[in-house]
Amino acid sequence: MSSIYSIYKATNTTNGKVYIGFDSKWPNRRYEHHYNINTRTQHLYQAFRKYGWENFTWEVIYQSKDGKHCLNIME
Repeated sequence: MSSIYSIYKATNTTNGKVYIGFDSKWPNRRYEHHYNINTRTQHLYQAFRKYGWENFTWEVIYQSKDGKHCLNIME
């Protein structure tokens, strides 16, 4: 079975800032972000802690079986 690669967007509904991500295991990646809220130091995780997980909306904006195209062109 081949992977489906996804480009997803997390939008902070408080300030409108957007994070664009890439993964081959959507929606599991969203759960990984949530799981790592208190252990990661990147800006995205700082925003989760500051504004609250519930203040982010999530959507898949592109999917493809071609991971290179998805990552190198579309992201």
